[in-house]
Amino acid sequence: MEEATRILEYYTRLLKEGESSKLIELYPKAINALGTILNTVSSMHQLGVHKQCSPPLLVCASFLELEGMPIRASALYVEAGDCLFAEGYLRNALECFLKGYRAASSKPSKAGKTFSSIALLMAAFTALKLEGPPLFKETIKQARNSVDKKTWGSIRRTKYYALLRILDQAANTRFFPQKVYLLQVLDELSSLAVGNSLREWFRVTD
Repeated sequence: MEEATRILEYYTRLLKEGESSKLIELYPKAINALGTILNTVSSMHQLGVHKQCSPPLLVCASFLELEGMPIRASALYVEAGDCLFAEGYLRNALECFLKGYRAASSKPSKAGKTFSSIALLMAAFTALKLEGPPLFKETIKQARNSVDKKTWGSIRRTKYYALLRILDQAANTRFFPQKVYLLQVLDELSSLAVGNSLREWFRVTD
């Protein structure tokens, strides 16, 4: 995976610098490198290994974002953030989740709305764990100010933002209303370290 990461890093750097003469030749290698990294990381996840997954995932996310695929990039930013969260690097995880939010919200679409709201939920919860309600509220404020009113309105109508509202209200009490649709959101996120931490925080048991 190290060689694949180097290839993709090199291609991404050329892409940022506008070295178009070399990009066409390197593109097939970059695509192969992307596949190698994602397959390797997937295998590591299946073994319960999260350490060292975030750097190559961030390279892949950057590549996809530069190639005009912000939704796929957002998913990888979130995955990288979750790896960092699992390892206890909450501040770095927060940065990844915010990158995922910005990438997804840059493309107004149903998928963009979904991924941006998931990334925001994870970012806000990570901020809450890091520094409590002040950073939690500041994170949401920054997210709101980074998009137009229409995009923000669509994000606010998602089930993930509904859970975010509950998180805000329960910041001190940790009371979780047993609403089926909110429990379903937690179930959706249960494969992620952040999702499990949310369940524990709300004291939700199976």
